[in-house]
Amino acid sequence: MRERVTASVVLQRRVVVEGKRGLFVIARRPPDGAGEITWAYEFDRGVDPADPAVAEMAERGLRAAADELGLSI
Repeated sequence: MRERVTASVVLQRRVVVEGKRGLFVIARRPPDGAGEITWAYEFDRGVDPADPAVAEMAERGLRAAADELGLSI
């Protein structure tokens, strides 16, 4: 199962929030390679996704990752 999830990852980028803590912006495609890319965030322990500053950094990271893939968000 883990291999299927790993194979579906198109892009994963680290966004540092403070010190060593931050989040990952992850773009995934269905395992068969067809279909839309879906986006997800994975926050480090202690990083509050409800904090407006964290949310803004996550959004900027998502836009940068989408730009890297030539996609508009």
